[in-house]
Amino acid sequence: MVYLSTCRHYFVPLVPEISGLESFPGLVMHSHDYRHPEVFQGKRVVIFGAGSSGQDIGLEVAKYAEKVYLSHKGTLLCKLPDNLKQHKPITSVSNDGTVCFDDGEQEKVDAILFCTGYNFSFPFLHCDCNIQVRNNRVTHLYKHIFNIKYPTLSFIGLALRICPFPQFSLQAQYIAAVLNGQKKLPSEEEMIADEENDFQGKLSAGLREKHAHLLGERQWDYDNTIAHLAGVNKLNPVYEDLYKHVHHRRKNFLMDYKSDEFKLTSDGMWAAVE
Repeated sequence: MVYLSTCRHYFVPLVPEISGLESFPGLVMHSHDYRHPEVFQGKRVVIFGAGSSGQDIGLEVAKYAEKVYLSHKGTLLCKLPDNLKQHKPITSVSNDGTVCFDDGEQEKVDAILFCTGYNFSFPFLHCDCNIQVRNNRVTHLYKHIFNIKYPTLSFIGLALRICPFPQFSLQAQYIAAVLNGQKKLPSEEEMIADEENDFQGKLSAGLREKHAHLLGERQWDYDNTIAHLAGVNKLNPVYEDLYKHVHHRRKNFLMDYKSDEFKLTSDGMWAAVE
């Protein structure tokens, strides 16, 4: 029997523990439940987290809210709406609606919206499957795909900070090549060693256990490796080039980049549509 899992990436919200949050009198929501910005009409809103969802939702909410406080570790240097102010992460919440930030400032708000990501969760898998999740690290997997003990159980889409669908396609092709016998996986011992080497490499780079599946710039080498193992063509360089261009546009022109349009050219590259 063959099992494929499209990972429960965006299903179980991750909400950090914050002192006093349970006594906050206003609206508390996670981006998982966010649908329409109009619910924040006239409110003072803290958005905790400034990843992709935090940035996008922050811009939408700012069109309706009186004030938006984007709470995160870094600093966005691009132009932002006049009613959006940046703060460091939330440290505590009071029962009168006051939110305290790590930069020492305080704001009295009506709503807190968490854009803090998700926990991996596989409640449908029996413990005998040998798949464990700790600090959002899923083990025991070869190349973030194959269950090392039971390799007919495989996962598509675990990696973080990637260009998703091209990578998903490569992972699916690798799975298919193994299942139909075109490709053979290494021994169990070799797969265990590969997983551990990958994890230790991330720790040596200063990442934490929860970043075990984070690829970022490593995604392109990973994609090439999966293509090689699957015996299929590598991704066209246009994917990486366009991905990096859009990332640059988003970083520097957050309020405008979604209006950009692109087209593939006859030489297999891309061009902006004027």
